[in-house]
Amino acid sequence: MSHILEIWGIATVTGISCSLIGTFLVLRRLSMMVDAITHTVFLGIVLAFLVTKDLNSPWLIIGATAMGVGTVYAVEWMQRRRYIRPDAAIGIVFPFLFALAIVLVTLFGKHIHL
Repeated sequence: MSHILEIWGIATVTGISCSLIGTFLVLRRLSMMVDAITHTVFLGIVLAFLVTKDLNSPWLIIGATAMGVGTVYAVEWMQRRRYIRPDAAIGIVFPFLFALAIVLVTLFGKHIHL
């Protein structure tokens, strides 16, 4: 397969999947959740790297996915258990997990380009 067809295929699949999820999030007034997920998956990548010590490991993707799902569950849990508005729950979870990732990279991965 040529590189152009591969790029178009990836762009098409990404566009379709993101539009479906994006519509759902906008209707639920959770569009900031996308920003939270994209930043907190970094913690999953950092944790997976600290365990495997390999930048080419498939565990990086698994860690990122798990942290993205964990972010959604944490926000939903805070909404339901603590009676916090959705935007406030995102505002608590998102900076905490992203800051934790930055601290871990600073402490343990100074010379690694993640």
